[in-house]
Amino acid sequence: MINHDRPHNNDDVYDDLTGSHLSAPYRRREKSTSSHASQPLSVHQENSSRSTQSQQEAEIERLRRQLSQVQQRNQEMEKENSAFRYRTSGPCGSVARSNKEISVPYGHFDAIKDYVKGPEIWRDVKFLSTDGETMDVCKLLIQKMPQFSGLKTSNPDLFQVNVKNFHELCGGTVLAAVNSRRTDVTSALKKAHEKRYCAGKIMPKPKELQDVILRRAPMTKVPVAPHPDMPDFEAMSLNTAEADAVSMAISDWNGMAEQKQAIEHNCRVERNREFFKWYWTCLLPPVASKNRWGPAFRKNFTITGGCYRNQPEKKLITDSDEAFVLIVHENCDKRFPHTAECKKKGVKPKENAPELATRWCAADAGLQKFGGWTNKGRKRFVNYAKMLHRIKKEREVIEMEEKFLRGLAGRQDLEDAEEASEISETAPEEGFGGELGKASFVTLCTDVWDEDLEEGDEIQVDELDDTYMKPKKKKQKKNESEVLAQATQQQSV
Repeated sequence: MINHDRPHNNDDVYDDLTGSHLSAPYRRREKSTSSHASQPLSVHQENSSRSTQSQQEAEIERLRRQLSQVQQRNQEMEKENSAFRYRTSGPCGSVARSNKEISVPYGHFDAIKDYVKGPEIWRDVKFLSTDGETMDVCKLLIQKMPQFSGLKTSNPDLFQVNVKNFHELCGGTVLAAVNSRRTDVTSALKKAHEKRYCAGKIMPKPKELQDVILRRAPMTKVPVAPHPDMPDFEAMSLNTAEADAVSMAISDWNGMAEQKQAIEHNCRVERNREFFKWYWTCLLPPVASKNRWGPAFRKNFTITGGCYRNQPEKKLITDSDEAFVLIVHENCDKRFPHTAECKKKGVKPKENAPELATRWCAADAGLQKFGGWTNKGRKRFVNYAKMLHRIKKEREVIEMEEKFLRGLAGRQDLEDAEEASEISETAPEEGFGGELGKASFVTLCTDVWDEDLEEGDEIQVDELDDTYMKPKKKKQKKNESEVLAQATQQQSV
């Protein structure tokens, strides 16, 4: 702020900041400096403007080069993606002859695993035994997965080449997904067995479960003729699911042979119903998953009649689903009870315990390409699927399931499902995969079965024997003296 009270003259300049007077020479130097500085300022600005403009042009040129490189890289990536989608090696449209010419993003391998484990493939494929079966799955993946829709073509020869190349690239992923899904479902079935056993409920024997799943077990009670010497079972609060308890309730059955036969039959029926309810609500859900047999499905549809709304011919529960439940429980008829008993006692099963032996799945078989199941077990699985395909067409079976479903709808105690080294030469039936073990797409073979199987044909399944695979041997740890002796011997040699 200027002080207007002070005197002014030409030789005197007042400094408003310090409150002091500036001498005339300083004022003249200030004027001189400012006058000389204003003279070259326009030249300096012009030079600076030229320099700034040249820098901007250089920056624009650099960005143009960078953009050109990015565009070139995008074109190369688009060309690679196009070659992958259409199996072409160039604009001419020729098919790529080697799987090395294509590139599948890593995320697509995860998508393949999820799709194979999902309801579309697993519902029909429980085992893969040959490269041909694996190639059939690869063909389905190309047809159904949007990621590989570009591989479809109207030319059958070119499509077959695409399928072959896809199998060479992704066949191992498909095999691993099927084997992994089979292991996961087996573990879920084991948990369902342990849960029921630890709850103190009666457990079915292998033959009983077989009869229930194959619909051979009686499910309808018969009336019991009245007799004056017969006690009131309801008043005695007997568990009618236990036939032994009923037999012990009457010490003398003389004169009541007809009543005894009817009561024992009804006890078996009650026992079968209990097992069938467990199979319906606890064993099928881990195999079919909630997508096909969740609570909303199993409480409103029968096993034989449940189907997709828009695809009536496509069943919710396939023949292979039911056959797999049966074959797993027969395979582990010693293993599951032993692990359940250990779980109830709170102890861990021993690795080399003989009770852990299985019938058709070798624990010491090493890593097999098509899984550790022997061909004998796979063939038995296929036979069960064929038997179920025929049995589920019978009118008596359909009516039984409809009546059973109505009974389930009236009960509130439904259980929730568990949401769920070198190999020596063996006989062909004991091998692991190959033509003798083909077991995939059994559900899709129904048309062939209908043609091959006549009305009088019987499908034979051998009775279970006492033959089991050897349990996995536990590696013995060497003590220090053995290690030292072995090292000394090697040094001497």
